[in-house]
Amino acid sequence: SWENMSHGLYTNDDLVDMHGVLASTLTPGTVISISRAGMFRSTDQGDHWSHVDLETLNAKGQTYCRGIKEVPGNPRYVWVAAGAGFQSDLGVLYRSKDGGVNWERVDTGFEAKSTMFGIAFDERQPKTMYCATNGGQVFGSHDGGENWSDHPLPEGATQVYALACG
Repeated sequence: SWENMSHGLYTNDDLVDMHGVLASTLTPGTVISISRAGMFRSTDQGDHWSHVDLETLNAKGQTYCRGIKEVPGNPRYVWVAAGAGFQSDLGVLYRSKDGGVNWERVDTGFEAKSTMFGIAFDERQPKTMYCATNGGQVFGSHDGGENWSDHPLPEGATQVYALACG
């Protein structure tokens, strides 16, 4: 059977829409969950949760979080792809340098015209990473997210929902 562990943190004003779960390899017992209603963190294997404060990106006071990844080999660095909603005109990347305790918005130098949906790392070269919006924009970095370049999709390709690197 299932047990509700939200403790009132997740406002169920629509469909429950969970997008990802990350079990920290840096801090055993720490779990980060992302959803259409934002980000939530547990330090006791999911028994208790707290809401992670990110900037408000939509009228409901939420941040639509879509993808979450630890940097391979360096779990202090965690990245989240986000936006204002499933179909929005705003895409945002967040980075944590302390395993998911504190977060900062990352400036790619490009305007993401729709929600950031995916993040991928090259396992062999973890400083090489890519992110994509559901509207078909792809951005890449070869220095761990300090500098970014635009990687346009082939003509006719207009959407990205998942991303892999290899």
